[in-house]
Amino acid sequence: MPLPSSGEIKVSQINTELGRTSNTANSNFAGGTTPQTGSLFKLGEAGGVDQTAPHKMSEWYGYNAVHLVYQSSITTGSSTYSSSSVWTNTYSSNNGIDCSDTLALSASPSNISTNDKSTMIIFRIEDSNGSNYDDAFDLYFYRTISSNDDIEVGISTAYIDNLGFLRYGQTEIIATYDTNLSGNTASVSFEAATLSFPNTYLIFHLSGSDATNSASVSFFDINTRENCPV
Repeated sequence: MPLPSSGEIKVSQINTELGRTSNTANSNFAGGTTPQTGSLFKLGEAGGVDQTAPHKMSEWYGYNAVHLVYQSSITTGSSTYSSSSVWTNTYSSNNGIDCSDTLALSASPSNISTNDKSTMIIFRIEDSNGSNYDDAFDLYFYRTISSNDDIEVGISTAYIDNLGFLRYGQTEIIATYDTNLSGNTASVSFEAATLSFPNTYLIFHLSGSDATNSASVSFFDINTRENCPV
């Protein structure tokens, strides 16, 4: 649940909200004037914790962590949108919380070889109460693309409009056609304006035109906190 909006805040409460065990060892506040990787203030950046010194516990008032919860399908009125079996969730967790609890996705899109066929995998964007998360956040990931032939991967925020249709908000293309990557880290930022609707989702979508059978796309350490070591 969100941290208190006033009064005392304990490090154990912050750890819990960040998806860590309450007694996580070496929970340093910032590690320096600029919050260091792994510090509480750095982990809280995605949820809006101020990164400018001096750092104060009061900056955690009302903090609410963002969670990505996998959806096998969503139904909107008479339409159903399903996460495709082309994508494989290779991590058992449903939450992209921190580097100890992240997601990994992979796809070998030999079955999208027909022109303009697309696939998706869907996550609901929630706060720690399981309610709609409506603030800006950063998404981090490590990507590998091999033997790519006409494959494009994008990530979009999406929402259900008042007529029951799935609408895309902000879209970021993270892998373009005919691009091979041996592996690199990347991040994208999503704006609060695209998350202000109820029932907001984050959708990885894969599209291809005459994709070869040997093509593969993998994303590891998908999380909302920081670049994770691979």
